[in-house]
Amino acid sequence: MLQNAKGTLFVFDTFEFVTEEELHEIFNYSEKRGFSQVIFYPQHEETLRRMNIPVSRPYFKRLDLLFELLEESTHVMPASIDQWEGKRKKYTPIETSLSFLTEKYQSPHFVLMNAIYADKISTYKGFEEQIRKIRLIIRAGDHFRPNGILQKYTHRWEEWKSTEDD
Repeated sequence: MLQNAKGTLFVFDTFEFVTEEELHEIFNYSEKRGFSQVIFYPQHEETLRRMNIPVSRPYFKRLDLLFELLEESTHVMPASIDQWEGKRKKYTPIETSLSFLTEKYQSPHFVLMNAIYADKISTYKGFEEQIRKIRLIIRAGDHFRPNGILQKYTHRWEEWKSTEDD
């Protein structure tokens, strides 16, 4: 199954309230799409604060929860947690994170994030350069309305299609 797999899926999130079911969906999606690995990228609270994304648990508590859930997971998809941002212990611009991750992991590169994240990062200075190097996968609800910048790059992103929908 994973012999012909290629590419890396980066999952950007707070992981504050991540569940087994969410991880299961991500792994199913990754297997269906044929990715070779999934890299979970929890962001430090300083980055989240600067993005105006509320979080009540500190980085390391969220990291512990994610490690625990991954250890209990029965999926065969190679997965790991990149803790680079936690080592920095400060605000990390999205373009810095993406540059670091895309240099470190196998291409092609796909980034999964929710609609709130996507909407915010698309307004940042380095977004137009970064979107040319990655494919964005946006987990959005029925009421998602992409902003003008995301609309400009519709050919570089897609909406999440849950494997449960098949």
